[in-house]
Amino acid sequence: LVLLLIGCRTKSVQYHVAYEGVGFFGFEKLNHTYLMNKCVKSKKELVELCEEYSNGFYDKNSRIYDNDIPKKIRSYDESFFNNNDLIIIVVEKNDSFEYKINDIFIDNSEIVVNLKKVRNHGTFTDEAYGYLFLIELEKKEQVEILLNVKDK
Repeated sequence: LVLLLIGCRTKSVQYHVAYEGVGFFGFEKLNHTYLMNKCVKSKKELVELCEEYSNGFYDKNSRIYDNDIPKKIRSYDESFFNNNDLIIIVVEKNDSFEYKINDIFIDNSEIVVNLKKVRNHGTFTDEAYGYLFLIELEKKEQVEILLNVKDK
């Protein structure tokens, strides 16, 4: 449930979902998690985040180097970041439900990503895995980015 109060400044933003599907970004050792929601503003920041999450996306000796997700991540160069930011979200998912992006907007200085959780019908196992979103966000204005992912 997301509540928007009348009088709050909300602005729509231009975005493109570049990837949505099963996947991980890596594992953050400090917090012992693979779940994440980050807004990346530069190539340098992206490379540092990949190192922090030990994902091997930039390591030519990594067994996943030639997989689709690492290739997509490496495709983001400085020219991309001149006009865009990259939002990376990993949520925990299982076969009994799906996540979809419902809306993305700016509320004051906070980017809000509303994820819609849709239940699947049937019988499923209880396995959990990562579900990755790569969202390309147009830089229209300079706002301090506090990413807030809400399950709607």
